[in-house]
Amino acid sequence: MKRVFWPALQRSALEYASCFHATAESEHEDIRRLGFTQPVAIISNGIDVPVVSPKKRGDSRTLLFLGRLHPVKGLEMLLPAWGMIQDRFTDWRLVIAGSDEGYYGRSGYLEQLHRLIDQHNLKRIELVGELRGAAKLRAYEEADLFVLPSYSENFGVTVAEALAAGTPAIVSKGAPWSGLVAQQAGWWIDVGSAPLIACLEDALSRSPGDLEAMGVRGRSWVESDFSWEHIGEQMAGTYRWLLDKSLPVPAWVRLQ
Repeated sequence: MKRVFWPALQRSALEYASCFHATAESEHEDIRRLGFTQPVAIISNGIDVPVVSPKKRGDSRTLLFLGRLHPVKGLEMLLPAWGMIQDRFTDWRLVIAGSDEGYYGRSGYLEQLHRLIDQHNLKRIELVGELRGAAKLRAYEEADLFVLPSYSENFGVTVAEALAAGTPAIVSKGAPWSGLVAQQAGWWIDVGSAPLIACLEDALSRSPGDLEAMGVRGRSWVESDFSWEHIGEQMAGTYRWLLDKSLPVPAWVRLQ
């Protein structure tokens, strides 16, 4: 179906576009690989920045994964990695929140995760299912650290949501979150088991105060760069420039 419609309808329609909107540099590169030469505005997805409660310190600390349960998310790396470090960080637990409902119904991936848990004799791990609304926000707030070891993400909205809740993040380079390092709000690591294990050993050994400070910086970054107000300003600036090319090219627009 795609092979039929792409050259006949989709590509010819896109050739008339004055500008493309990409949510990340990787999408900009995909557009260029397809041969399109129009300007590309790289504007991330936005999120609602919630009012959050202060972090509460308890005897147990939480590493949170929240997202769709799917092989692309890197859970088959995360679970064995947890098994390698779990006995050295006994005050930590791993919480996995998400559904294995795919685009076409149940994927059966949850059963595979349970087999991995048994195979690696994992401890202090909870699979809590899909969380929405207030329950999802509470999970972000109660976590000390968020992890997303994906093989590929065009944005990774859960990272922005975690940061907005004041929770620092570990994210693989399969997702476009290099700013975590620049903003000192988390870790941006190579895809793979060894980098993930090394990062977890570093992150889980940090004091609660260190992680809270990273979370504060992350939330401030999200408020300034990923709020809908900021995204709206970028979109409006893009349209103004398209209507009047005598204006300076916006910083987020890439020309051929």
